[in-house]
Amino acid sequence: VSTQSTWGIISHQPEDYKVGKDYGPRSLVIPADISKVLTVYIKYLRNLMRRGKRYNHAFFSSNGGPISSNAVIRIVSKAVSPYTTKRITPHSFRHSLVTHVMGDKQAGEAVREGLAKQMGHSRKMQEEIYNHNSSDLQIAVSQEYINNVVMRHKKEQKKRTKKKTVSKLH
Repeated sequence: VSTQSTWGIISHQPEDYKVGKDYGPRSLVIPADISKVLTVYIKYLRNLMRRGKRYNHAFFSSNGGPISSNAVIRIVSKAVSPYTTKRITPHSFRHSLVTHVMGDKQAGEAVREGLAKQMGHSRKMQEEIYNHNSSDLQIAVSQEYINNVVMRHKKEQKKRTKKKTVSKLH
């Protein structure tokens, strides 16, 4: 059974996605391990599922038409439901990835620029949308700073009190 991958990159033209007219063509790189799974699915499993019918879609509904976005949302939500009480959609994964990268101090400008391009965002749009989403992280950082300031102040106050006590003894 050959699972030689033929996926690699999926190219989207502007008419293929919602904001394509604003951001032009873009490509989606399919990682090698996922590409192998898709290849096995297309070559073998999909044919079994079609039961001899000629469906041309990679993923199809029971009536042979393309699978709807709502069906994909239901499939993903059901698959992750044992692991969380939150409703998770495919967009949640995308949103989490961008939020994570935007909150990562080691992700430089080139990484953020590339991610914006891949996601079909402008850098400005990405900053506006995702910077407020990392507000918990920003609050945690500022809270840590405040805690450090308070601790330093307490240490200094303790030292001053100790000095006063020592000077009174002499």
